[in-house]
Amino acid sequence: MLAELHLLALAAGVVCAFFGGDLFLRGTLGLAHSWGIISRTVTGAIAGLATSSPEISIAFTAGVAGEPEIALGNNLGGNIVNLALVLGVVLSFSPVAVNPQSLKTSYLFALIQPLALAAMLADGTLSRLDAALLISMFAAWLYFSMRGAFEEPEEEGALTRRTAFLDAVGGLALLVAAGQLIVYGASHLARDLGFSDFVVGATVVALGTATPELTTFLVSRLRRHDQVGVGMILGSTIVSGYLVIGIAGAVSPIRVTLAEAAPALAAPVVATLLTSPPADGLIPRWRGFALLAVYVAYVGALATAG
Repeated sequence: MLAELHLLALAAGVVCAFFGGDLFLRGTLGLAHSWGIISRTVTGAIAGLATSSPEISIAFTAGVAGEPEIALGNNLGGNIVNLALVLGVVLSFSPVAVNPQSLKTSYLFALIQPLALAAMLADGTLSRLDAALLISMFAAWLYFSMRGAFEEPEEEGALTRRTAFLDAVGGLALLVAAGQLIVYGASHLARDLGFSDFVVGATVVALGTATPELTTFLVSRLRRHDQVGVGMILGSTIVSGYLVIGIAGAVSPIRVTLAEAAPALAAPVVATLLTSPPADGLIPRWRGFALLAVYVAYVGALATAG
């Protein structure tokens, strides 16, 4: 009976993910259009900010509770899932075509973030000053990304914008629910089959928490909006790495040794370099398998350390 319940939860999560991803993408594109945003990269960045909203809440709560290290681990791990696992899964099916010039700023900031954080953690503490610097760097990325991304919006009725907003919010709610259902159903099924808690956490839970990004990216591929999908992944990574960790550190200093954080800082650097598009903008399929190998190596490093 319990096995059937877990399977039902998993199936419900998949259904929520499909409809939620479609609604969220349609709503995000509709809002961007109504605001006069012409850049699909910026549209993706807005989607990345929206999908990172649960992490922002967790970071603030963890900081207030005096446990900001939870926020640091959650967001560093989440960035690896986005860059290596999500992009790896998508790319393993087929190449992804993007505009390299429009994504240059986001790639640069995504690459700098783990390097900057490593320098800040050299003394074993992410201070409030370090946190303020991270938040300032997020603001700089937002400024440079938004420049030239607007034009005069077309005349549209308030109902259109309201509908797009409701679609985006409703889609995001379905995606979050999908992640919870998938984590619940799949993790219990995996345990029923005898898998360890670590394996469940590193695979099933990681994939479940990445459901909003993965589903939205897959839907964007079906709708031929690769630029939005990649922009969303990079945007989510930058929001988590700069803004969310910055918020946690501003509320309460984070004490983690560089050695502890090293695997979670090295993997995003390698993953970002692997996803950086060549001059023609076509990210080849083989890089998807390389990204999945990076994720497996990261999980292996965690298992060895544990």
